Amino acid sequence: MSTVTFARSILRLLLLINCIAAGAAAVVLVVAPGAIPAIVGISITPSANLLAYLLAAAELAIACLCVLAIRSGQRETDLQAVTVLVVFHVTSAAAGLMVVWSGESALVLWNVVARAVIVVALTWSARVALAR
Repeated sequence: MSTVTFARSILRLLLLINCIAAGAAAVVLVVAPGAIPAIVGISITPSANLLAYLLAAAELAIACLCVLAIRSGQRETDLQAVTVLVVFHVTSAAAGLMVVWSGESALVLWNVVARAVIVVALTWSARVALAR
């Protein structure tokens, strides 16, 4: 298997993983808005549920973007999806660092690390698979 073929397979897998994770997060954020923050010891009040619902909408949009990229298989669509995912994960990691910096649970750092790994994997696979 060539490096390009391997990178394309990895890119498709990463899009699928992002799709499933974002879709699952969207469902959890709507059904139990405080569940995900509670994992790291952060509680939100019912009046703050709107934030969870807005995040659920963003997660659902990410899941849809991944589905479109997987189904399309076109270079430009893949590039756009990777760009959006990288921006989403980098800014989410930055938000996680801000939360830790403000004194909340250091467990959030695991989420930051996971997002960094995803960004590196997306960037590498896209560079190799989508190079002209």
